[in-house]
Amino acid sequence: MATDRAGELSGRGGIAAAQAASEERLTIRIKPAPPFRLDLTVRVLQRHPANLIDRFDGMAYRRVLIIQDRPVSVTVIQTAPPERPMLEVTVKGAHLPPITRCRTMSALQRLLGLTCCLDDFDRVAADDAMLRSLAGAHVGLKPPRSLTLFEGLVNAIACQQVTAGLGVRLVNQLAATSAQRPPAGQSTVHAFPDPGDVADLTADDLRSIGFSRSKAESIVCVARSLTDGRLDPDGFEDRDNAAAAARLGALRGVGPWTIDEVLLRGLGRLEVLPASDASNRRQLQQWLRLLTPLDRSGVEHALARLRGSDPLSSHAGAPERKRRRRKHRVGRTTPDGDRHTTRSPLRAPRTSSTARAATTCRSS
Repeated sequence: MATDRAGELSGRGGIAAAQAASEERLTIRIKPAPPFRLDLTVRVLQRHPANLIDRFDGMAYRRVLIIQDRPVSVTVIQTAPPERPMLEVTVKGAHLPPITRCRTMSALQRLLGLTCCLDDFDRVAADDAMLRSLAGAHVGLKPPRSLTLFEGLVNAIACQQVTAGLGVRLVNQLAATSAQRPPAGQSTVHAFPDPGDVADLTADDLRSIGFSRSKAESIVCVARSLTDGRLDPDGFEDRDNAAAAARLGALRGVGPWTIDEVLLRGLGRLEVLPASDASNRRQLQQWLRLLTPLDRSGVEHALARLRGSDPLSSHAGAPERKRRRRKHRVGRTTPDGDRHTTRSPLRAPRTSSTARAATTCRSS
């Protein structure tokens, strides 16, 4: 890993020259756990190409981070093949603080799953013909996650009962409305807003940019809960899935679908399958070759028979989380009313690996 700093002079006119004179550049080289493919991983992170927070042009991944209240522009490119991956990261900003390198590396490790090891999953996939084919087409894909709990919640709430494209565009609008100023020369690019940025807004402010009233009220409520300390994001790392789900379910406008999305995409719980998602249920039914459609209870019944082996439990943090579970009393969430009746699968699943593929390789 190597770093270097250099002042950059660019732009025309007095303002541009002044901005360029104060702009610094930091280069960081990171070696992810192999195999790794930036393109596959970022596309899952994005949800949809319209995403203006996590941008990808086919070669470079770009995002704005806020470090000590200063916006910095981060660009990531992959410079070596998946089996020997190397990333070159360029950070630009005015007067980069000393912690820029540490904060940037920490953010990218979380966003791109750089340290995630899927060896156990790969071994299971190698013994399953269907899963082997699917996994082989996605070699190098790492499971990404939201940078913060707030970001995971906002993305999940925005995507409730709408397409991924519309949900992503709503988040773009929120960032443009409430986030801090963009880096110099990038007036159309914004960082994801902090809870404090959104807590100062009203539900009507969010309705004016396209959110429904219920979503607007939920997002403002979450932001204010985080800023006033009622919701502690750090506390979720010590909770098992049931306890985390119970706490999330106490938030306004957060039901089973949103809880599953936040557990998977926001907290990195790779063993979670969003069972309230009709597309997920359909894919799981097809993958398990079941003749009867699955509802949420049917998915839980099918997954319960797959719990004997969890090839994704080796994801960073899972062993430690299992040890901590002994310290917490398991809670339960209350279903929000499924219209379907429970059906039993006509055919038992063949292996424990099948459900995991539906979760890990699904991009939205």
